[in-house]
Amino acid sequence: MIVLLDIEKKMLTLYGTKGEVSIPFEKAGSMYDYLEGDSVLYVTAAMEINPSEIMNLIKGMGVVIQDDVQETGIKYIHAPGDGSVYIDEDLQFKGRFDCKMIDQSMSQIIDSSPLLQNLIRNGKIEIIGERKRASLSRMYKKVQQHQLQQQEASEAALNNMILDKPVADFDGSIPSVKGHEAATVIDIGGAGRVGTGAGGIGPTFNTMSELMDSIDGLE
Repeated sequence: MIVLLDIEKKMLTLYGTKGEVSIPFEKAGSMYDYLEGDSVLYVTAAMEINPSEIMNLIKGMGVVIQDDVQETGIKYIHAPGDGSVYIDEDLQFKGRFDCKMIDQSMSQIIDSSPLLQNLIRNGKIEIIGERKRASLSRMYKKVQQHQLQQQEASEAALNNMILDKPVADFDGSIPSVKGHEAATVIDIGGAGRVGTGAGGIGPTFNTMSELMDSIDGLE
């Protein structure tokens, strides 16, 4: 990935396989959302540096970076690709947002697992620091928010299809659904109401006895 620093506009411009992204200096920490490796090409100086050095350059200009996350030395492993990765019964990665801290126990698992070591060498499993983990956490929150919005939209659409009051409260008819004619609700006194089809679909009965006589006639 190539990073250009526009000092006049105070903007970072990132060029990578996913296209071009422009980021204000104040939000330089969000570049970790787009990184495709541990190093970038800083074209102004024609030299390879790491993102931390770019952050220090910007902070050296007196700019306060809003989402700056300090590295603590703690490392994590995660699977950068889509989908789950199964190592064994005790270790699985449930997608790229599933980061696991490399503590003493995890270090022993890595040392004793040729499969895990091979996946790390081939880039199927990555070892990352606090900044990349924070970036993944921000991305995960965005994904969750998007899924929540989709769910709310689906529920709202479903609610619009459901009647919001009982049949007895409708004044004579129930709204028709596309492809079906409206039904008529007829009051038959103390016996309640009888629903019949419209447009010749079914007969209309004014009393319960008429309804029962009609049923007897079908036998």
